[in-house]
Amino acid sequence: MDLGKELLKTIQIMINRTLKNYKADRTFKTVIKKVTPKGYVILDESGSERIVECCIPNIGLRAGQIVWVKIPMGDVKGMYICNVAESRRGNNAGSSGTDNYNLLKNKPKINGVTLEGNKTLEQLGIESSEDYTIIQGIL
Repeated sequence: MDLGKELLKTIQIMINRTLKNYKADRTFKTVIKKVTPKGYVILDESGSERIVECCIPNIGLRAGQIVWVKIPMGDVKGMYICNVAESRRGNNAGSSGTDNYNLLKNKPKINGVTLEGNKTLEQLGIESSEDYTIIQGIL
């Protein structure tokens, strides 16, 4: 019997038991997928969708926003949004920016037609280049 190996094995068993029963808050960064009447749909640490509440008073969160989510004492059912993450351009708590074109509120327009989906030149009020005679000459 190797006393050193037995001691290490016993210590490993004790550590595993301690870690199994260890409860602590965990915080992770995620994105709000959508807003529903029941709360905010986010992706948890495993990539599953969950509906959570926000504990930040007087703040309106939106889909596409990056937030910090806390799991108190390992209780996944008690998960909640605890902070708004900063974007590369600074704090986006009061910002209306998004990296999802479909979520833009003020989409650009051409000739009064909103640019969404695949629009034809005709739908945008632009004449096709086929309607013009191209003259090639020598300068």
